[in-house]
Amino acid sequence: MRKLLIMALTVFVLSTPVYAGGFYDTPELRPAYFNIGLGYAYNKYDGEIIEAPDGTDKIAGYLDLGVYVPMNEQMLVGGVFNASFDRLTDSHNSDTYSQMNTYLFGGSVLYYLNRVEEGLYFRGDIGFSYASITFSIDGHEGTGSSDWGMGFLVGAGYQIPFDYMSLGVNLFLSRKQILDDDNEHSATTVGAGLSVMF
Repeated sequence: MRKLLIMALTVFVLSTPVYAGGFYDTPELRPAYFNIGLGYAYNKYDGEIIEAPDGTDKIAGYLDLGVYVPMNEQMLVGGVFNASFDRLTDSHNSDTYSQMNTYLFGGSVLYYLNRVEEGLYFRGDIGFSYASITFSIDGHEGTGSSDWGMGFLVGAGYQIPFDYMSLGVNLFLSRKQILDDDNEHSATTVGAGLSVMF
């Protein structure tokens, strides 16, 4: 019983909006919302597309851009661009590196437990995926790219509203096909970061 009460209290707190500067009147829904997100990404590839051998430095992250319109006070729908990357650089030679980029272009739905831009929300995207790789060996560069595939993203977040914008924390899982002429691979990404919606 105690565990159930704690769980119920946790859900109530997360679904209750938090306002900066105290309580104020609920703002009207805007015609459109723009979202920008940045953060760390853990990327895993099947087929050993890119490896991190000993003696390399790794940087990984993601960029998330979206444009949404409100369907009602709890739901936004729109289009998104989600990109994640891994960059591996030789610790002893910065002219030797490889960078893998994966992209998802698609439709997105945000569903808020309370109200748009307030509190806990869930996210689902589906669309087209694409990948590219850039590499350099002692300054001699090369590039490659995949064919178009399919991908999806599921996630959740929490937003704190201000007068003309909201700040959020986000967590998501995405999976993207990486297709070429002879093979099919996939990239799985777990991302965590911050976002601004205005």
